[in-house]
Amino acid sequence: MSMTDAAAAAAAVAARQARVAHLSLDGALEEDAGASSLQAFEAASQELQSPIAAVRQGAEAALLQLRAPGMEAAQHAIQTCREVLNSSDMPAAQFQAALAVRDVLMRDWHLLPPEALVSLREEMLQTTISRVLTPPGAVPFVRQQLLQLVALMFKRVWLSDGAAAAKDALVAQVSQLLGAPQDSAQSLGIQLLLAVLNEFSFSRLTAVGMTWEFHLLARYSFQQDSLLRFFSIIVEWLDAWEGRVGEGSEGAAAALEMTSVVLDWNFLSKEAAASAPAAGSVWATESAIKDEILNPPVSWRSILTGAGGLRLLNVLFSGATRHRNNPHLTRHYREALLGIARLGGGDLWENASVRAGWQQAAIGGTLAWLQGLQEPAASGDQVRDACGLLLRLLNGGAGAALCCWGDGGAEGARAVGVIAQVCVRACALQNDDGSPYTSTD
Repeated sequence: MSMTDAAAAAAAVAARQARVAHLSLDGALEEDAGASSLQAFEAASQELQSPIAAVRQGAEAALLQLRAPGMEAAQHAIQTCREVLNSSDMPAAQFQAALAVRDVLMRDWHLLPPEALVSLREEMLQTTISRVLTPPGAVPFVRQQLLQLVALMFKRVWLSDGAAAAKDALVAQVSQLLGAPQDSAQSLGIQLLLAVLNEFSFSRLTAVGMTWEFHLLARYSFQQDSLLRFFSIIVEWLDAWEGRVGEGSEGAAAALEMTSVVLDWNFLSKEAAASAPAAGSVWATESAIKDEILNPPVSWRSILTGAGGLRLLNVLFSGATRHRNNPHLTRHYREALLGIARLGGGDLWENASVRAGWQQAAIGGTLAWLQGLQEPAASGDQVRDACGLLLRLLNGGAGAALCCWGDGGAEGARAVGVIAQVCVRACALQNDDGSPYTSTD
């Protein structure tokens, strides 16, 4: 560090110390050296981005004061952060406040009164909605941190006596957002559902302040009472969104991401969840299971098979075709289709005829998608995933549906021809990111 940098660092640290020597833990905006604790919090948050190490370290030390252990300190920290979230227009300060509330709550949850936690959860939910929907809106990293905080607060009560009321309150708030005419409100409703879903998915959860046993049992409870409920809401919304010719894509991207997470779910039994040595072992299974058969319980029959299953296929295939020139959206559609192609046999299907009808629709949608990929705008990633979808369907027993496609003769031969043409043409394509597509992809 040069003499100039050292002098600047010393001056900055001295100034910061003057502002935050008494960074209030009781939430009162006490004046100190002409600056309030709100301003001190904002200054510390901003100085975390300083290129000077001494300045960053001083800012970190100031913010760590808010994480002092004990019930009284936790209450004071939460109050200070509430002031920041309600009053500050600085994204860095909003982010740090949400992060501090998360850390303090997850560590000291058992110390705080249940009724205060319910009130705080509702307040944080409404703060999130207000921050996101009030112009100019929250920047993405603040929005994500606020959503994660709210999702964790809901998860933390999932096995408690107040779980039923919390679940109903969550769905009621989401329904209100999805019923709003504004795209921004609907997008936030979907993102809130996604944030909660992520906390129960072992490849996405925030592993803070809870034991692995809690994660496992909460995940099983969520799987049993809310996963299908969430998925039904998302499918209904996606169908309506496609009917509006896909206005606004932010909510759709989150809905499709949710669809992929659900269709990649590892449906554990209660016994397996209780006996798993660690959530990490479940995470490994959940990651590996993406290439295996999806076997949800019979309660999922109405949405994945029969008329409901055909409706879902139509939503996904029509969207993948309509938005194939939108790299962001089409990637999510492809992931969802690859997930639904894992659908296995067993008791989920009402009878063999229903399964055959679903396979015919899935093969037909895939062939139509492949046909569209002969256009110049298609990417290598699209071709790879379309061929991967077809392979999964064939491995899942849909070979007869392909052989009997159309009239079982000329139509079937044309279908094979489409597949061959796309595979040959793929050699000249690029992936979504512009890299050359290779046969190994």
